[in-house]
Amino acid sequence: MKYEVCFSNVPKGGGDTKQKRKVAFKILKGAMTTDHFKDKQESEFSDVEGQLEDLNDELSELMADLEEVRLREDDLRRVNEKINKQVLFYSVTACVIMFAVGGYQLFHMKSFFKKKKII
Repeated sequence: MKYEVCFSNVPKGGGDTKQKRKVAFKILKGAMTTDHFKDKQESEFSDVEGQLEDLNDELSELMADLEEVRLREDDLRRVNEKINKQVLFYSVTACVIMFAVGGYQLFHMKSFFKKKKII
């Protein structure tokens, strides 16, 4: 996640621009950004109804996060299966090549020893 924050140091009324200032800020994300109690300060909502709306928002955010995790898991599983197939293919290919070279060496050694009349 990427957040961008921009600050400028322009005093009101043309004061000193080199004056030190303390800046405090809070970054809110997702369900924390809405305050149902502040939105409806009249007696329309009870405390429990506001808390239920907060919980509902948090639950919606958790469900979205869970779906994102599932999608990432599916991607990783597909990559893992692809790599497993490639490893199996290269292992079988290496074994076939090794047995082919071994057979060729046996054939060559047999013909060599027959020419030398050792066998």
